[in-house]
Amino acid sequence: MKILIVDDSTQIREDFKKLLEDFAELTIIEAEDGLIGLEVLKENMDTNLIISDIEMPIMDGFGFVEKVKSDEEVNNIPIIFYTTQMGPSYTQRARKLGVKMHLPKPFTDGQKMINILEKVLRAKLK
Repeated sequence: MKILIVDDSTQIREDFKKLLEDFAELTIIEAEDGLIGLEVLKENMDTNLIISDIEMPIMDGFGFVEKVKSDEEVNNIPIIFYTTQMGPSYTQRARKLGVKMHLPKPFTDGQKMINILEKVLRAKLK
């Protein structure tokens, strides 16, 4: 399984990788904003899941998701927002764009995270 993590915080990306690597063998690819996320995604068309922050410089999570969902080659990849922004307006906008789920930052329960990812992916992670 290949997961793209899009977040402007290097520390958040590192923490997320450590959290997941303890529970499953995954290939984690990274980008620090939505624009770079689109470039990384073009180079990794076999990505199985995208986990993105909302508030980032250059291109935020919403702009990133809009671009992904408008591209026929990658619009079927499930997307999860991993963010501190959990208000109703964010949730409603995310649902309209096709975001599968919101996860709050920080998320420290690795096994619970794997269970959530398996649910979204409809596949076992090992």
